[in-house]
This record gives sequence, C-alpha cells and structure tokens, in this order.
Amino acid sequence: AEIELRTLRDKNLCVQVGTYCAERDQLFNSCIRKKTSFCCYGTKLARLIQQQGRAQLGINFGSPEHPNCEGLSPEQLGRIDFSKINFSEIFE
Repeated sequence: AEIELRTLRDKNLCVQVGTYCAERDQLFNSCIRKKTSFCCYGTKLARLIQQQGRAQLGINFGSPEHPNCEGLSPEQLGRIDFSKINFSEIFE
C-alpha cells in the first residue's frame, strides 16, 4: 500500500488531506506515531476537478483521521465553473 501511494504521489494524482497523531505514549501523552492522509484519483484531470471543484463548492476533503475522498455527484459537477479551473498542469 505504501509503495502504491508513493507511485500515485509521484504521478501527482493525490491531494494531501493532513497529518494526525495515530498513536500516543500512555505515560507522557505525547505523539509517538503520526500518519498523513491522502485522497488519490485515477488521473490528473480527476484530481484537478476534485481539488479545484471542491474549493468552488465549499466542500473539503474531511479530516486527516476521516478523509472524504468520494467523487462529486452529477449535481455538484454541474455547479462547477470549469472556466475557473486551471488545467495547465495537464499540458506541461
């Protein structure tokens, strides 16, 4: 799973949701293991639409502990102003 995530991240197909404390030391109540959550998509186009479309719609990717990576509904897609999405990354 870690190798697959690295491959997807290297292809710029993921959005970093955030980092959280996955394990705490009982004695000192300090964080001893952190995890970073990502939402990854099949193509750069899908990631761009998710990332920039959600920003337009005011929809976030959830919390690092509970990421919301599900796709946008047809109704939500219909509310996105695609003229405001920067697709330049696809043409690089």
